[in-house]
Amino acid sequence: MLRIELEDGTVLFDSGFVIADIKVDIATINFLANGQDGYPFPALGLGFDALGITYQQALFNYITQGLDGVIGGDRYSQAFADGLIVQTPEPGSLAILGLGGLALFVSRKRRKAA
Repeated sequence: MLRIELEDGTVLFDSGFVIADIKVDIATINFLANGQDGYPFPALGLGFDALGITYQQALFNYITQGLDGVIGGDRYSQAFADGLIVQTPEPGSLAILGLGGLALFVSRKRRKAA
């Protein structure tokens, strides 16, 4: 984050430094509020108030209720068309593809040598 500026022009944070000594409330997920991924909230003694459900439960509710338990590309056709969602092969598939290419290379090299 580079800068946080309120609508009235008050700068709270700029270039890695807290500028204004103003208390602010922020919304985040419990994972980060608990210090995961290195976020310093617990080390700074900053507590948090849970507002009812975890983000995992909110995601579960959305998938099971909002999407009827189905996550499919047909629901995201515009995002795919705009390039916002890109299908990428999983690492295991890439490894198998790489090994297949290596085997093909070795096979052809052996044929040429024979």
